[in-house]
Amino acid sequence: WKPPAEPYGRPCLDGLPSNVVSGVLVGFLEAADVAKTSLTNQTMHSQVRCRASLDGLPAGLFVQGIAAFFSTKEAARLCRVSRDLRTQVMSKKTGILQHFTISSDDAYTPQQQTLLKQRLTSVKAATIVAVFQESSLELAASILAANSSTLTPVDVGGTPNERRVRGIGRCPLTNEQRHIRELFHRGRGVALTSVEHLSVTSDTWLSYFKSHRWTFPGLLTLHLDSSCSEAIQHIIKTSPKLIHISGHMSATPAGFMPEPLGVVIDKKQQDFLSALKSCPAVESLPKLNIRATDLSKALTPLSMVKNALSAQWAAPAMLGVPKKLRFAVETVGVGADFNDQIHSFPRGPGSFSIPAFLSWAQSSNCQIEWECDQMWLSCESDKTAMPFASPPDPTAARFIGQLASKADKVSYCGGPLALHDDWSDHLYFPQASKLDIYANKPCQAIPSMAPWLADRDAKGKSTRFPNLTELKLQVGCIQGDGRGVGEEERDEYEQTPRLRTPWGCCWGRSIRWKRWSSRAVAWRRWGRPSRSSPPACRPFPYSVVRV
Repeated sequence: WKPPAEPYGRPCLDGLPSNVVSGVLVGFLEAADVAKTSLTNQTMHSQVRCRASLDGLPAGLFVQGIAAFFSTKEAARLCRVSRDLRTQVMSKKTGILQHFTISSDDAYTPQQQTLLKQRLTSVKAATIVAVFQESSLELAASILAANSSTLTPVDVGGTPNERRVRGIGRCPLTNEQRHIRELFHRGRGVALTSVEHLSVTSDTWLSYFKSHRWTFPGLLTLHLDSSCSEAIQHIIKTSPKLIHISGHMSATPAGFMPEPLGVVIDKKQQDFLSALKSCPAVESLPKLNIRATDLSKALTPLSMVKNALSAQWAAPAMLGVPKKLRFAVETVGVGADFNDQIHSFPRGPGSFSIPAFLSWAQSSNCQIEWECDQMWLSCESDKTAMPFASPPDPTAARFIGQLASKADKVSYCGGPLALHDDWSDHLYFPQASKLDIYANKPCQAIPSMAPWLADRDAKGKSTRFPNLTELKLQVGCIQGDGRGVGEEERDEYEQTPRLRTPWGCCWGRSIRWKRWSSRAVAWRRWGRPSRSSPPACRPFPYSVVRV
């Protein structure tokens, strides 16, 4: 293969991303009447006898396929192949000028800005990345404002470097940041009446919309990935037709430490939920993050959601309409005092509980999706007079079962009170990859793990933890028989010498001890033990096992 003699300077595929090349080759080979096969670049070159370029490609393929991978500025350069292709591609009705795209590294000269502003007058969609170059900011804002009556979807994304501007006020400003802040506080209110879908994952642009008083009166769907800021409340309050709010919402912005006071977090969530009164037709909310170490602390945000939505979801127009809520609970504890954690105190007609919240959601035709990072299964209890663990509330137990199915890490804390057997119908951990076992109170008897947590299927695989990859065991002391520990196992353990250093141990696929593990490890180091009386209490090794 040799390069052609004259077509130097034509836009070709050299240096483009592989996904772009694979999409272009199909149209190029079809235009050249070559068989449509998955050819490599070298094979294609030998058949077509020239470099793969954009010359001869249909304009529709360029607009719908190739241009989607580039910003408006880059796509305009690629169409400089022929006058016919450029005429069709740069058409205001069918070309690339209908979709305005600006990337994070785009820079525009004053002449380029003037030219694009003249041509981008009927934009139907916009995709903008949060950039920090003066020319890009001015161009993006002016084009959005100029096409306020034609834009339908608007997608504004953020970048990791955005934190520098988001943190304005916490550190001295550079000249660039100071100019950007001044730029963001210029202008007057703009109403984007035709925008129906808005995706904003940039706190910088959210602040821009609020400071410039931009409104979206025809907005139907809103996608967020931000904090409960006043800028979000501004968009919600000025969008009366809003139906769906998706994404993720936390109490603090990304990149900053969580608020030390729970009152501040509750205040932000309360203000966000109060703004929903301006949207009587809202059906779904973004995923709300609940920072709670136990379920009793999760009652406050759940009650705020119920109080904010009860009135408008009870309206006749909303009856029978499918609704959806999403909650992400960081850590959930299940123990002997579970039934006390799911109810607020003092109990009475006005008290709030998780079963009451779930019952309200069911009566409102609302589907709830739960996510959980970590779940604690605790056999400890501060109530020393409690002889056994009480059975869990059935409605709340089903709710815990949904969280268990999403948990990535499970921690089991041994103690005198084993989990009630009624939990066996709900505690399955199909996504759990880590299991930690703790027992740190030598003054109490430590019962073994509930037998049903070690259930196996016909192939010998654990049914409770099918995808477990890491096991961490930390037992401070074992004293007494313990539930499920046989006499033979206890005798074997008592015959082993004291372990002075942590040693590895074997853990079977069914999450049970290999009876020879601790004995074999000790014998290899200190030899066979004597029959002398063992100490009353011995520390057990701490180990991490990769399954």
